[in-house]
Amino acid sequence: MYYLRKILIVAFCGIIFFTGIFSQVYADNNIEITVVFKNDGNNFKWPTCVKMIRQIPASNIYRIWVNADNEADVLETLKSSGQIKFVEIVKSVRIKPTTREDVNVKSVKKQSITRKKVNDELYEWENIIDKEKIINISNGNKIVVAVLDTGIDLDNSSFFSQLYQNLGEIPDDGIDNDENGYIDDRSGWDFGDMDHVAMDYNEHGTMVTSIVVRTSPGCIFLPLKLIKDGGLSFGTGELVEGIYYAVSMGANVINLSLTIPDSQAVRQAIETATNSGCLVVSAAGNNGGDVEFPAIMDEVIAVGSLNDKESIAYWFSPQGPELDIVAPGVAVDVISLGGISSRATGTSFSTPMVSGAVCALISKFPTKNPAEIRNILYNGCRDLGSTGKDDIFGYGALDGSNLLISVYNNFEKIGFEKGEINKTVTLQDNYYCVLNVNQKKGDTPKQEWILIGGNLKGEDFLFFYNGSAFIDWQAGLSEPSIARIIIESEVNILNPFCPDLNLGKLGYTTTGENIWYMYIYSTSDDTAKDIMTIYEEGNIIFENIITLTIE
Repeated sequence: MYYLRKILIVAFCGIIFFTGIFSQVYADNNIEITVVFKNDGNNFKWPTCVKMIRQIPASNIYRIWVNADNEADVLETLKSSGQIKFVEIVKSVRIKPTTREDVNVKSVKKQSITRKKVNDELYEWENIIDKEKIINISNGNKIVVAVLDTGIDLDNSSFFSQLYQNLGEIPDDGIDNDENGYIDDRSGWDFGDMDHVAMDYNEHGTMVTSIVVRTSPGCIFLPLKLIKDGGLSFGTGELVEGIYYAVSMGANVINLSLTIPDSQAVRQAIETATNSGCLVVSAAGNNGGDVEFPAIMDEVIAVGSLNDKESIAYWFSPQGPELDIVAPGVAVDVISLGGISSRATGTSFSTPMVSGAVCALISKFPTKNPAEIRNILYNGCRDLGSTGKDDIFGYGALDGSNLLISVYNNFEKIGFEKGEINKTVTLQDNYYCVLNVNQKKGDTPKQEWILIGGNLKGEDFLFFYNGSAFIDWQAGLSEPSIARIIIESEVNILNPFCPDLNLGKLGYTTTGENIWYMYIYSTSDDTAKDIMTIYEEGNIIFENIITLTIE
């Protein structure tokens, strides 16, 4: 896709100069204004006092810089033009310096991060959220998480396997190969310095990312740095452009471990991201009061913090009807700069756990929209506090076991009826397949099997399973791999089921291919005879058969 090239222009003495040096307009007496046009704004005649103009690629949003003395005149000119949807003075947010105080002090009402190396037992946040069950849903394979923060420790090679790679860009050749408006953006972008090196010098972004990749070990993270090297603040302009960039690069999830003053431009950016199919997850804040922006938006998953498995971190985790979910947020084990294992406290570090879980859900349900994914997430929370959603815990705590049940409940259920069932299915959807153990009245089964057959890639196959081993099979395949995947998913002979059947992942590719399965038994206890002999003698009994055919 072709994106508009970035336009950097400086007006000086009536002469227009092209430049990529943002530092020229970051002087104390200059302010940034976000301008959103009703249409594209390409032919707009800008006031001559505007020092620099930058269009955010693939949007109708412009970032402009003016001298503070000209602010009122510029705003009046823009608003009276009739072409502007809205204008907004960019708001700056200062990042609090990293602290080294004891994270167990309950009186602290601000984000607290310790940088000391952890030598004692680590805080087991992974056990509290039942991380392994989340990974059982999916490891988030190739789901892209944009982390808009302070960057990533590019010197830590342990992150490299999950670092985003923009294959349309040739590294370090000084050319915008994919023409998206960003030169050499192979693995993220630094919106503070407007270059391709998203190196973290603050720690916060690295800590947040370390949680994302542990919760979703198959995901890909896209580091988007919002602050300048050595800086301690960012503006809504950087955040807005970062969100649009994340969308343009195909992000499935946007992690915002931050809060900012309410901004119309940020609202539009988040709405655009959501409409594109992206899930936005945001920290609720660390003030112990109301939920903050942008977590208050309906489109955003607002995350608060638990102190332990059952109680809220009341001294900083916000409360209110906008709160959606909580996760561990006190003394969380993270990786900091230089690969140092540290502990961190704040909703910033609860948020990436939820982002990781969202990766699993998107991977499992690739065709569902953001609202549907949010509902599965909320229905899978472990309810705390008042029954249902409340102002303290939201829908409840992130919990892998509960989330797995919510996932199963969203699969189409097949096999609950008796008799012969014929069902057409898709390659990409998941199905909750049940095999009723139906027996004729008065029968006492002496031997029982699950029979699985079908056609795959032109070959017919037939497998028998007795509850502990495959006792016979006939197939063009070298081993009963399909049946093994189905059977070994928590199946036993008394209550057989496959709660997560996806034919596309089993290797099916073509319309008309099928799989069928059934419960069979015999009243004969002669185990010396093989199943085919028992069948030929008329001692195989079955009550139902389920057939799934690719549509």
